[in-house]
Order: sequence, then structure tokens, then C-alpha cells
Amino acid sequence: MLTRSLAPDRPLMSRQNVLDAAFFVGVPLVLSLTMAAVGRYVDVLGLKGGTLYVAALSFVPWWIAGITTHAACVLLRPFAPPLWVVTTLGVLLSTPFVSLYAHEINHWFQASWNGGHLLRELAWPDSLDRARDVLLSTGRAIVLWTVFVIAFAGTFGWSRYSIVQDASIAAGGNSPIHARLQNSGSTWTRDDDATLRTFVTAGVPLKSVAARMERTVPAIRSRMAKLGLRFPNA
Repeated sequence: MLTRSLAPDRPLMSRQNVLDAAFFVGVPLVLSLTMAAVGRYVDVLGLKGGTLYVAALSFVPWWIAGITTHAACVLLRPFAPPLWVVTTLGVLLSTPFVSLYAHEINHWFQASWNGGHLLRELAWPDSLDRARDVLLSTGRAIVLWTVFVIAFAGTFGWSRYSIVQDASIAAGGNSPIHARLQNSGSTWTRDDDATLRTFVTAGVPLKSVAARMERTVPAIRSRMAKLGLRFPNA
């Protein structure tokens, strides 16, 4: 008789992994399709070339921003800044790498793809205009990246770039200890539910509950609603 090596209730992918896939694959896919639909690249390079071009300029820069934002997260962890500070620094760190990559992609398409020479007509001919374009592109990247990271964190409890402070240590005035939300996205257990009930019954503040259970505030609020829990005097 064959035995199952995995527990029947254990998911093949954690919720956090699903959110990672949605953020790092689904979002740039939507962005590339949008660029292909509203931009002139398909008209210049054809359907195949335009699609490949916008995909190259959507996926890889998005992944580069992910790597540099992780670096920013590590650098800023001792200071526990808000999420938008982490994402802004991450995008700024990615700018030289993305600019170099975009330059190489443009050069390759201009030299190798049929109709690629027409991309020069879409570029800024003057150096001052080019500098302005870089600044505008960086600003758009900061806004776009920050909006999506915060939206995923606030809506779905995604915690890849979150920095939280241990509430109990902070309350004691000692040096803070910072950690990632290790349990964010993981399956709730009976012990987790029991711990949550204890905290809620005791009137522990919502942010403190999230910090102690190493989950996001939206995740705690969602679980409370599912279990029918409410804070005293709420």
C-alpha cells in the first residue's frame, strides 16, 4: 500500500509564493500588454517585434527593481522606515542598471530588427531632452513600483519588502529588533487561531497583534472577520 509523502492538507504553493508569482510575472505582463496596446511600438516593429520589445522593457526592469528593492530593504532595516521609503530607494538604486539595459535593448532592436531604425524617431534627439526623459521615467517608475508594492501589501498581505519592529521591545525602550513577516501568507493553524483569540480578548492593539504573530495588519483583520472576533468595546 502506497503512503502519501505529503500531508493531504498541505498546499503545493504557499499564498506568499502565489503573490510573488502574481507580482513578478502577472504585473509586468499586464504592463507589457498595455504598452503594446497604447504605444507606437507595434506600428514600428510589427506585432511580434513590438510585443517582444515592450516585454523586454517590462519584465527585466521590473525584476531589477525587485532585486534593488530587496537590497534597500536590507540596508534600511535598522531604521524601520515606511514601505514607500524602501520602494523609492529601491527604484533609485535600479535606475542606472535599468538605463543601461534599456540602452542595450534599444541598440539591439535598432540594429537587428526589421524597422528597428524607426525607434530613433521615438527617442529624444537632444541631450537635455534625453535627461528630462530619464528623470520623468524615473519618477513614473517610483510611483508605479510604490503603488503596486503597497497595493499588494495592503490588499493581499504581501510582505516581501515589509519591515516591522518588534512591538514588545519597542515598548520597553530597548534597541529595536527588526524582522520580516515570517508567517505572512502561511496557513493559519488552530494554535494560531487560539493565540489570536487570546490577544483580541485581552485587548492587545491590532498593530501589536500583527507584530507578535509576524503577519500583516490586513491579514489579522481578515482572520478576525472570518472567526467573528472583535476587540472589546469595538
